Amino acid sequence: MAVRHLACSVLVSLLSIAYAVAQITPADSGSIDREIQSGEAAIRQGRFGEAKRHFEQAESLGGPPSAEINAGSPVAELQMDHYEAARQREAKVLELVSTDHERAEAHNLIGTAWLRESAQGSANVDKLRAAEDSSSAR
Repeated sequence: MAVRHLACSVLVSLLSIAYAVAQITPADSGSIDREIQSGEAAIRQGRFGEAKRHFEQAESLGGPPSAEINAGSPVAELQMDHYEAARQREAKVLELVSTDHERAEAHNLIGTAWLRESAQGSANVDKLRAAEDSSSAR
């Protein structure tokens, strides 16, 4: 009987903590998800400035740092030829991802930003080397 009472008390305590944490969350995750979905749709439609605004709005709504939120902005930045911004944002993504595949995608975007930037002017060997180094980094 005492064990059952203790188990119920622990369960109630855990549920109370979970509820309290949910109440503290600064933003409605549904709002964040809607902004992410809107950003992804804007990217698919080629509206990169709008996409960037949606991802920034999702980020400003709070919640824990998310690779999903942070990964959308660099794609939009890259498509708008904002190469340095794309690399900086993608560097944040690298801090948040946990799988080799996700890390490879992040390094690919960083390398692509270096490659595209090098193609805009004279063939800048340093930028091409940076692209190559980013692609081969682990």
